[in-house]
Amino acid sequence: MYPDDVVLVGVINHPRDLTFARDEHWYRIPVDRIKRDLGIEQIDYLAFFLSRRFGEQNGSIPYFAVKTGVELRTRAELVPFEADHPRASQVYYRLALGNLQRKSQAITNPTRRAVSFIYTTWDRFLAAQTISDLYSQSDTFVERVQDRLRRAGMPSERTWAAQRASDPMAPALRLRCHDGETLVVQMLEAEAEAAVRSDVDGVFKAIMERIAHSDGPLTLNIPILY
Repeated sequence: MYPDDVVLVGVINHPRDLTFARDEHWYRIPVDRIKRDLGIEQIDYLAFFLSRRFGEQNGSIPYFAVKTGVELRTRAELVPFEADHPRASQVYYRLALGNLQRKSQAITNPTRRAVSFIYTTWDRFLAAQTISDLYSQSDTFVERVQDRLRRAGMPSERTWAAQRASDPMAPALRLRCHDGETLVVQMLEAEAEAAVRSDVDGVFKAIMERIAHSDGPLTLNIPILY
């Protein structure tokens, strides 16, 4: 266990999937949910955010496990008793797990923050009391910029500070522009004034200007502190 080990927080919506993790030691992620495979082999731990079906544990992260392997399987192979499911042929990452362990203090979600996948580091995970504690300053800023782009009708894909070992550009946003070319908005570790770090509308304007004045793929660096 090292401070910078990578922890992926995934969502468990159905008690059956928690049983798979606890008793059969695996967790599944649709391949198309992680469109940019940024070092899935480098994930060291899985932690689990439980949905509303889990009663008192709803909205918490009480469990984690070490990742011991990864392979590709179809849904039909993973859940054979639902072979006629509409997504039976969909391909998943099957992440093999060690024993499910209970975090000494479950991570809660008092602000009801939307959770999909979160990449964080082992030291942040251990210290975290709330979902927000899992985010670095850069991760929080990326989320704010991503939300601003989303409100403008510009979907994007994000990476996390914890993924830097497998992606030197992380944390960053990737969005499509110029007939499919990719704009990478990178959040650099650098000295910068607080106004630059917090001015999401300014970053949005800079992105729009760079897109307007270029006809190819771009990299736009936004300096902020971690």
